[in-house]
Amino acid sequence: DGLELLSKLKNLKSEIPFIMFTGRGREEVAIRALNLGAEYYIKKEGEPESQFRELYHIIQKVVDHKRIEEDLIISERRFRELAELLPETVFELDKE
Repeated sequence: DGLELLSKLKNLKSEIPFIMFTGRGREEVAIRALNLGAEYYIKKEGEPESQFRELYHIIQKVVDHKRIEEDLIISERRFRELAELLPETVFELDKE
């Protein structure tokens, strides 16, 4: 069961992105999946080729978003380390 797997992953504090791709099209399942932390919910319907194309694009979005988040964390850490090395931090505001 996808919802059970998602729940267990989130209880383990997993940072693995989760995309629910299911034939169950009930609205309450989608809401529960998103509330549990799924990044996306995709209902299986229509032509398989278009579904897998959509799934591919969503996976790309999730991977790109994860990379951007990780890069931001690294950048913030580097900035913090640099600021801690400075004897005194000076801020200048430009009114323009």
